[in-house]
Amino acid sequence: DDTASAERLLRGWADRAFRRPTTEKEREPFVKLYAKLRGEGHRFDAAVRAAFQAVLMSPSFRYLPSPGHPDRSVADHALASRLSFMLWGAPPDAELRKLADAGTLREPKVTDAQV
Repeated sequence: DDTASAERLLRGWADRAFRRPTTEKEREPFVKLYAKLRGEGHRFDAAVRAAFQAVLMSPSFRYLPSPGHPDRSVADHALASRLSFMLWGAPPDAELRKLADAGTLREPKVTDAQV
């Protein structure tokens, strides 16, 4: 029931929702929302839930970035998401995320093995 716990929960939630690792700057608005609600007297769980809902309303959750994104990490995770949604209709699993993190998913042999 503290800000550090809320930040940890929001980091995990945003990473899963955005289907890639998020930066502190990307999570900042959601942490600020949590802090504002707590400052207004809302309970911990209500404030965290509102921040979680805000993550789900953000464009980074609702839209898939392009595999041609200038940030290589975002582009690799975009490729993982597109493969996963095309093949299974679900977000990328741990293996696809690991390959995207490592930057090896674009290698033809790796992509073929995943497909």
